[in-house]
Amino acid sequence: MRKSATIEILKDDGKTARKVTVYELRVEDVLELYGRVEDDVSMDKLKELGPEWLGKLTDLEAGELPGFTFSELHEIWKAFEEVNEDFFALIGLLGLDVLLKQMRSSIVADLQSLFVSSLAGAMPALGSTGIRSS
Repeated sequence: MRKSATIEILKDDGKTARKVTVYELRVEDVLELYGRVEDDVSMDKLKELGPEWLGKLTDLEAGELPGFTFSELHEIWKAFEEVNEDFFALIGLLGLDVLLKQMRSSIVADLQSLFVSSLAGAMPALGSTGIRSS
């Protein structure tokens, strides 16, 4: 039976909560994902697949993510790890964790590139103080 877990994320008022359900990965999910990103583990590819995969792994929709804090996303991730502990243990035993590390490295490189390029427009050129003289 496919495992799932439902957690409650309390909102700022401390009274209302958003219930989030995370689901266990299925073999078919992993095979499909691998088939779609096999040669292209880029941020663009992950953005393309993100909304679809979010719906397979949780009951969230992509448009909801910006409203969460990072600590709330961390809670969701912890629940996902717990529900998928057998998956993570099995890939470690089979040595497939190397693939996950490669994916993580690719994602980190893309994020670093995005971060640097976003700073380029916000920072003054080298040697410039950014202060106008009169």
